[in-house]
Parts: sequence; C-alpha cells; structure tokens
Amino acid sequence: MKYTFTLIAMCLVTMLSAQNYQDVLSILKKQKHSSQLRSASGSEQLRTTITGDMLPTVAYREYTAGSKEKYEYEYDGWKHIVEEKCYRFYSDSYVLYSTTKRVFFRLSNGEFMKTKETVTIRNPLYGETVTEYTAEYTADGMLLWEQTVSEYRYSRTESILNEDGIRVALSRYNEDTEEMEIDNRFTFDEKGRVISYTDEESDTFNSYTWDEDNKLSGFTTTEDGVVMVFSNVVFVWGEQYINPYSLFPLNNNSVKSEEEALIQQWRINADVNMLGVIVSMESSVNDDETEFVTTFNLSGMELGKETLTIENIDPYPFRKYEKAYVEDGQSTIVATFIFDNYGLIAYQDFENTSNSKVYLNVYDNDGKILSTGLMLGANSEPNYTETYEEWTDASLLDIKEFPVSPSLSVYPNPTRGLVNINSAVPVEKIKVFNQAGIMMQQEYETSVLNMDNLPAGIYFLQVGTAEGTSVQKVIKK
Repeated sequence: MKYTFTLIAMCLVTMLSAQNYQDVLSILKKQKHSSQLRSASGSEQLRTTITGDMLPTVAYREYTAGSKEKYEYEYDGWKHIVEEKCYRFYSDSYVLYSTTKRVFFRLSNGEFMKTKETVTIRNPLYGETVTEYTAEYTADGMLLWEQTVSEYRYSRTESILNEDGIRVALSRYNEDTEEMEIDNRFTFDEKGRVISYTDEESDTFNSYTWDEDNKLSGFTTTEDGVVMVFSNVVFVWGEQYINPYSLFPLNNNSVKSEEEALIQQWRINADVNMLGVIVSMESSVNDDETEFVTTFNLSGMELGKETLTIENIDPYPFRKYEKAYVEDGQSTIVATFIFDNYGLIAYQDFENTSNSKVYLNVYDNDGKILSTGLMLGANSEPNYTETYEEWTDASLLDIKEFPVSPSLSVYPNPTRGLVNINSAVPVEKIKVFNQAGIMMQQEYETSVLNMDNLPAGIYFLQVGTAEGTSVQKVIKK
C-alpha cells in the first residue's frame, strides 16, 4: 500500500510541468510563513528595546574612517530606549548632533506600540530640523491614525469609523491634492478586521479569512509575484502574535528586540496552492521550543523541509539560531544568528548573500557588554567600534503605567491655508504664533483654522481643550 501511494505521488509530480515544479521548490525555499529570520536594520542593530540586567547608558563610537560619536541612552522600566542623544566630535570636543525621544503605548495583550518619536538634528551647516511621528491605537491594537511631520514631508493615515466605532475604511493624505482620500487598497469586514490588501504597483495581493473568535483560518499572500493561497490553516505555535486589527496581520509590528522578533514567528499546518500545485505544509515544535520544523509534501511525498534550531552556547548564555533547508536528505544552512544576553546580535550570516555581518562584542565575566563593533563580512575591516562606559541597573528602573496615546493632531501639514484640528475633545481656543513668538491669529471653538491671510513660513498652534494645551508645529506654503 505504501509503495502504491508513493508511486501515485511520483506520477503526480511527473504530470507537473518541469518549470512549475522548480518554481514551487524555489518558492518553498524562500517562503516566509513559518520561521522567517530578520536581520538588523541597516548597518546597526535595532536599539529601541533591548534586554539584559545592566543597560549601557553612555557609549563612545569610533569609525574606521576616523569620525567619532558619543551616545547617551535613557530607559523606561520596560527597557525601551525613551531618549537617545548623539554627539559628534568636532575639533576638540563632542557637540550635540541629534536627540531622539520616544513614547510607547501598552496594548491590552501586553505588547507595546510606538506612538511618538521626535528626532531633532542640529547640523552646524544647515541648522536644526525636527521630524515628528505620532500615532494613536485602540487597546486591541487597531491604528486610529498616524502622521509624520517635518519641514520637508507630511504624511497621514486615518481609520474611518462608523457610529459604532468599527473601522470601515482607511484614508491617506494625498500630497498632490492636499486632501485626505480613501485608500482603496484595503477592505474590511463587519468587525473592522482587514480582509484584503491589493497593491497593483508592486503586484501584491493579500487576503485574510477570520472566524467569530478572531482566529485566522485562511489567507492569501504574494511571493515573487506568485499568489499563494493558504487554506485549512491550523496554528501549531505563535497564534497569539497574529493581530486581526493590524493592517498587515501576519507582520507583527509591535516594539520588540531583534531576538523577540525572530522567535515570535508563527508556525502552521495548511494546504498551500501555488501555480496550480497544492502542497501540504506541516509544522511541529518540540517540548522545550528549541526546534521548529516545517515539512512540505505533495501527495504524501516530501518535497523538502525547513528547520530552525535554537541552542545555548558558550561562553555566556548566548543563543544560536540556525535556519536550514533540507532537500533530498541534504541539509543546507541558509541563515545563522547568535544573540547575546541583551537580545542583541553578536553574529549573523546569510549564505551566499552580501548581508553577512560579524558583531565584535566584548563582555566581562558576568556577560555585561563592554564594547561592540561591526564587520560587513567576516574578512572585512571593522566598520566601527563602540565602547560602553556607564550602565544602569534595569531592576531599579521605574515601571509605571504608560500614558495613553496622543489625542490631538493637525492636518494637512504643510498646508496652503486650511488646517483641520483632530481632537478627542472639543477645541476651546487656538492661538497662532510665528517663529519670533508673536501671536498672529486667534480663534475660538472651531476645529478648522483658516491661515490664508498669513505669509508662508513656520507657525506654532497653541490648541486649548478641557484636557489642557497642546502645541503643534505647522508649515504654511
């Protein structure tokens, strides 16, 4: 019986076109739906959130090219970096170059979303520039609005809600018309959950099927221009990281360290239809969650499998993550990460790519990080070295309730005249000041400000509500 089943499977494979078969295998090797590995952002590691007991607060960085920088970090009780200052070395001293301040909002599931980030750059040649990102989320993680404002850029996204508070559409700011317009790429169901996303420019189509308990039962994604339909989906691990109210539910965008982002990838059993070929996807996780395996089968015959193994290695409690793809009994390692006890990458390598990086981390006998560096490739010269000289004890940081996300914003910004005030409570008074601090205009009990009579320039709106006063920077074209 087993022989007969295998023979049938072989015949089915033979019936496939050779090109289709090779395309399917190629997609499976690169598929992202069971244990996607994420690399660091750019040439540096993500530093919004790190782990560890002794957190570095002062660091000195020296680049191979000769430039020098000093960094200062402040943390909250959840080990998020809430303020980061960068000083650059000019002549004979360090001069403040940039300041980054962040605010985080805690969701009902315990995860955090960044709701404000203000980056101030002080360039000796071009003066000061400020870029501010703000956002507001519901407790279950639905984006209400987000915007980015700088002297040269304005963008805004809003969820459109019905009278019951359910999201029915999404709108975005159009720079050409200077108006908010419906974003037709997204559609939502009767509960406000995203059910499809279509982007013709990038040839992308995603769709999602939800049950009454907000569980994902099926979805469609696009991989290298090929549409893949996942049906009969059963989660084996990581279902808690799927947010039905996110615009992209399969990509968890809450604030995480690099290691958290890697391990919190989900694993499923499903039938996958690609190029007209239905492949069975079966996942398993061992009891101590150190080995994740996803096997791809066609009519009972194994096409290949993907593995992710995690092991502790010396000299400190570092974790080694190794991703491999097995085909015809041959295992090929496609990615390797080593994380230190800060959740930072000590080493990463992608086979046959230019993304391999070696982090030159140095630790004391207790595993406290003393310095780090980066080589872009094992045989290259270090790009920089960074030495940590002061630390703070994470156990002494104040863990407190986080502030609610912002409740007031203005748009469009920049504007040619009209400015809308988006506030959760009624606006009582608006004062408009120029850069010299002179009040140019004053309005009462309105959510629309007309600045037609003001010359082009930078203004500050002092918006008063029952909750207090908020100052918003507005650029008049």
